[in-house]
Amino acid sequence: MNKEMTNSIYRLETMITLLGGDGTTINRLAQLMDISKNVIYDDLLSIANDKNSRLMILTYDENFEDDFVERTPFVNEIKSGKYDDVEIFISTPYENKIELVLSSEEIEVLQDFTDKRVDKSHSRGQSYLIKNSNSGFSERDIELSNFISETMEDGSSLVIRYKSPKEGEEEFTRTIRPVRIVHNTEDNLVYVCDQEGHFYRFDNIRDYKPSNEVLEISPELDMKKFDKMWGVNISEDYIHIKLKIFDEVGTIDRVKKDLGKKVSKDTFVYYPEKGYAIYEDDIVGVGSFMSWLYSYGSSVVLLEPKELVDRVVSSIKMRKDYYG
Repeated sequence: MNKEMTNSIYRLETMITLLGGDGTTINRLAQLMDISKNVIYDDLLSIANDKNSRLMILTYDENFEDDFVERTPFVNEIKSGKYDDVEIFISTPYENKIELVLSSEEIEVLQDFTDKRVDKSHSRGQSYLIKNSNSGFSERDIELSNFISETMEDGSSLVIRYKSPKEGEEEFTRTIRPVRIVHNTEDNLVYVCDQEGHFYRFDNIRDYKPSNEVLEISPELDMKKFDKMWGVNISEDYIHIKLKIFDEVGTIDRVKKDLGKKVSKDTFVYYPEKGYAIYEDDIVGVGSFMSWLYSYGSSVVLLEPKELVDRVVSSIKMRKDYYG
């Protein structure tokens, strides 16, 4: 056995590297790393059974794909040699670029702080939690999203094993027909909505696999709402909103990025000579929309509807009285 491979951390790092990209087989791993297959088995099991890790052991081989997605067959049978010649790979999280979105006043305060408090030799490459971020997707989220998208295109179903984030809720297995993937900008989480209008968080879907069960979409489910949604409350009614977006420090570009497919020639008009844009649309999910709106401060102004404008004004007055 290679002496370097007696170091478990070095060995795992080497294994993860070799299983990156297109991956390899267990037999080739044993040859390349000069260690026994039993050690390979144990290391792969430690990765597969680590509940705190987002690493996933997968394969492109259709004959074994379900074994790896469900995980249990792979874990139970790996030491039998069944998967020794199966091409496997490890799915690792993407590294996401962090952007800093601040108003001009916030930038001045941050710059003043870093000038006074942070050693200049350590001031480069700092990361800050950003406002209105659509980043944070792991590779596993992307793989699940692609799988669900293909399922939606086919009009087929899938079986999910799900653990609700609510305290006291039991894990369950359910067959669903996915109808839409929703990214909630308020909590920066991804959800899938099923044929009955129920939402399931990506990070709480433990396992998933295709199903042959035929499920019909409920006639009470308003599919048009998905294009107007903020958050994941599909039971709300539509409300018409109108925003004025000032062209400050690239604000308009950031707002357009946040709005994504909601931006169209009918909803978004830019007036460069006036220095602002108008966004007008019907939305569903007032709570999430208002949280997003507040994060932009005075750079984005709500013009309609009057009841929400009054709520914003009231909130500003309360904070002014509190801090005054």
